[in-house]
Amino acid sequence: MYRKIKKIIISVLLITGCATSKNINSIIHCSDWKKIIENAVNNNITKTGFYIQKGKIDLKSETEKVSLYFSVKYARKNNYLISLRSKSGVEALRIFISNDTLLINDRINRELLYGQPDDFERITGIPVEMLKIIFGDVPEYNLKIAAPSKIDKKEEISIEGYYKGIKYQLKIDCRFQKMNNLIISTGLKGEEIIISNKKFQGDNRLIPVETSIYDPVRKIKIEIKNLKFIIPWYGDIEFVPGKSYKKRHI
Repeated sequence: MYRKIKKIIISVLLITGCATSKNINSIIHCSDWKKIIENAVNNNITKTGFYIQKGKIDLKSETEKVSLYFSVKYARKNNYLISLRSKSGVEALRIFISNDTLLINDRINRELLYGQPDDFERITGIPVEMLKIIFGDVPEYNLKIAAPSKIDKKEEISIEGYYKGIKYQLKIDCRFQKMNNLIISTGLKGEEIIISNKKFQGDNRLIPVETSIYDPVRKIKIEIKNLKFIIPWYGDIEFVPGKSYKKRHI
């Protein structure tokens, strides 16, 4: 079980609901694309705090299938507290991430793993600043419109950008002004990840209830369902190290 849990975490990070908002902008076409990009960035749930109280992850590959439950607390400025649990409800890992700290309670092996955000990026290939894309947020770095002359009658616009060697192409739904599709790559041939978001829900800020992450090279597909959440959320994040756990650098 521990190896499967590690695999699903690394896979999510490496290859990285049906109601609608009451505050959807009245713009339902894409002619004012600058405003739509601005709104999409401002609609990121990481602009405030959020609490995914219950979520589910299903990983499918050619050889196995793994399911886990999770919760995520996020406070502004890249502070995450992530809990991963088995189907029986037993917590396996608790992960704290900030701009200068990475801590992991490995409850199975009774270890406290510690490091820095650079270690997170070294292990997963994803900067902490880009972790937001898993929750449906637009990566707001070096954005530009892909083809402004072809967007007037479409329901979505195509955007390009890059950050720390990662290139991305994304599509923004002009009605919801949220990202519904993202392709990220490192520039290497065949190395790309496809992320799709569906069923946006929320009163003030929208979150996709269903997110699909697909790695066509490794043939790994991850389905994420955000089943219960609070947005915005303004609570505190507290990481309690495991008592008498052995400390080890990641």
